[in-house]
Amino acid sequence: MLNPTTRAYCHEDDIEREEPLLINPVQQDPEEFIGFNEYMPYAINDNQYGETTIDILNLRRGDLQRQRKKRLDEFNALLTIIKKAAKNIENSDWQALADEALISIRQMVLPQAQYSAMIKTALHRSANEGKIDD
Repeated sequence: MLNPTTRAYCHEDDIEREEPLLINPVQQDPEEFIGFNEYMPYAINDNQYGETTIDILNLRRGDLQRQRKKRLDEFNALLTIIKKAAKNIENSDWQALADEALISIRQMVLPQAQYSAMIKTALHRSANEGKIDD
């Protein structure tokens, strides 16, 4: 709670006065508060909302790190295919693989896709580092 004095304790209290620090993805975009360094989440600019959400949901726990790393490895493999295809423009097999890889990446960044925020971060980072063309 941003301000504990505004907490609603009974049905007569005004819940609208509460300012919870836990991100509500229906009302707030989590990507404004939580970023990713590789597969590890962090609070953007050390904001309280991101840090509280990461802590309460235990988003740094080992099993999630392993699952996110696996997904990031899949993304990087797809990116490698696209880069190799770009160097082999005349090879139709590489171009077909690149088309499939691009479709997969587009699916990975959809809002409903698992770990999509992490993949979007990796995609933007790759584009900014010149590893891929937008």
